[in-house]
Amino acid sequence: MTAVPTVFVVDDNPALRRSLQALLEAAKLPVETFGSTREFLERYDGGRPGCIVLDVRLRGESGH
Repeated sequence: MTAVPTVFVVDDNPALRRSLQALLEAAKLPVETFGSTREFLERYDGGRPGCIVLDVRLRGESGH
């Protein structure tokens, strides 16, 4: 079975994460959200296809 591509949202603003999740799910896209890059890296399985929507101004960590 092939893994379904997922949109991974990494943003430290909970309201923005919820809004992006609702928008992406309305477009019928699988989505997972994370509050930090550390949280994403701890939970991400490198074999899963997808894309990342990344906040480039994360507190404590840079998206640059």
